[in-house]
Amino acid sequence: MSSDEKVLDFPRVEVTPEESARRVMVEATRLASLAPGEWRLWIDRSAERLRIPRATLQDLIVAIIKNSEKMARDAETAARRQELAVRREQERKQREQERIDKRTEHKRKEKEKAFESLISLPNEQQQSRLGELAKRLNEDVTVIRDHFTAFVGMQSWAASTDSWNVELWPDPVETHALLQKISAKIRKYIVLRPEAVIATALWTMTAWAPEGATHSPILAAISVEPDSGKSTLLGVLRFLVPKPFVSVEPTGPSVYRTVDREHPTLIIDEADDLFCRKSDLRAIVNAGWSRGTRIPRQGRWYDPFCPKILGILGKTKLPRTIASRSIILKMWPKSPMKKLRILRTLMIPSSQRFGASSHGGLPTTSVSSRT
Repeated sequence: MSSDEKVLDFPRVEVTPEESARRVMVEATRLASLAPGEWRLWIDRSAERLRIPRATLQDLIVAIIKNSEKMARDAETAARRQELAVRREQERKQREQERIDKRTEHKRKEKEKAFESLISLPNEQQQSRLGELAKRLNEDVTVIRDHFTAFVGMQSWAASTDSWNVELWPDPVETHALLQKISAKIRKYIVLRPEAVIATALWTMTAWAPEGATHSPILAAISVEPDSGKSTLLGVLRFLVPKPFVSVEPTGPSVYRTVDREHPTLIIDEADDLFCRKSDLRAIVNAGWSRGTRIPRQGRWYDPFCPKILGILGKTKLPRTIASRSIILKMWPKSPMKKLRILRTLMIPSSQRFGASSHGGLPTTSVSSRT
């Protein structure tokens, strides 16, 4: 070492008692976090490095472990208490909901009994009695009137479908032959492009098997010009689908109550005008596209899922949400050279059994035809 080189000695830093205690706590916490008993392998080296008695470090480690175990037990106890409180609250809500459901069901039966006695009365007396019923049940008279409208619609629909009691054909059928029969029945009265006929026939078949479907696409017939056959198509499909529910002026309550109870095929003509005037009806049609959607009304949940057919005027734009969930059939007037049979509906005895081995579960359409 040359004479010019110097050795620098760093000053010795004295550790304060506070810093020493902090280091001991950090090391004790680290050792306490090791696997059970593993800290015993390291305690001697740690005690020597920290310059404290081994027994002191051991007592500190044991205290930390016991405190951690106590905190874990307290947390587990608090979690069990929370779980018990949540379960009790759920049971309380369930009991409360059951009481609400019973009161709602009792009120519904009382209303239906009153509605049955009002159907045959003149309109003036109906409105007066509905006001009295609303006051007795402590409900809004507008709600009571909506429910009465829905009840009348359901009664009318039930009366109109008594003669259309279709039984499913029990034997397997050939799908291709069934599609051909349905397509031929449609082409007999309607002029459609080939792809539109196929789409309509396939949709008709799916209407008979809604149980396994997650979504129920809407069949929307759009009349581009007057006399395009839109209403005629709806009339033909009425006799090809299960439990057709045709309503001239449906309301939201009548639709979701009827669909929830009967699960029919909902057929709405001039739907564009109805959707503009009745936004709740448009919302119900949208909600009924997906299985599992429920509509809450008066303490009860209604299921709007069912097959739906809409008739739309071409001059009105189809709502975007409905258009995205629809199979759209654009219809034009037939050419003068096209000759079709005229659709005439007939009443069919309820005892008649529909179907043949080539028709599967679909009924033959009840029409008389002439050139």
